[in-house]
Amino acid sequence: MRFEYTGKAQEVMTRLFAFVEEWHKNNQGDEPLFHIKLWKEKRSLDQNAYYWLLLNRLARTLGYDNDQVHDWMLRSYGVHDVLLVDANVPLCDYFDHYDVLMTGYVDGRLYNHVRVFKGSSKMDKTEFSHLLEGLIQECRQQGIETRTPAEVAQMQYAESIA
Repeated sequence: MRFEYTGKAQEVMTRLFAFVEEWHKNNQGDEPLFHIKLWKEKRSLDQNAYYWLLLNRLARTLGYDNDQVHDWMLRSYGVHDVLLVDANVPLCDYFDHYDVLMTGYVDGRLYNHVRVFKGSSKMDKTEFSHLLEGLIQECRQQGIETRTPAEVAQMQYAESIA
């Protein structure tokens, strides 16, 4: 059974208590377990489209493919954590973007210290905005136009009525 609800704290708690009360009326045995997390606003589709438009322009200008430039942006402006991972674990099966920082023994077992980068599709709006701002900065350094399609259209409209 899956119970999912997004809302303000008081609304969530009210619904949660009602759900548990209903559960006790209709079920015997163990109480259900819940996972509660803070909701963060996801990046918008417009932000995502703009990111990939600029990334494509930068990749063409630099002579690299999109994946290489995307990886560079994640490493330069993205979110990362450092994890201790058993050295026998095939990292590429679990992480798309990572660096092995060092390898060493802990309690007689060999481990990798791995910096893992969060993929852009998993970023919240704030994290993605930082990534996008970094890309904009890189594009401007290369002389690449960074106005959004909406900004360009607005300028064209303003010129046509002037």
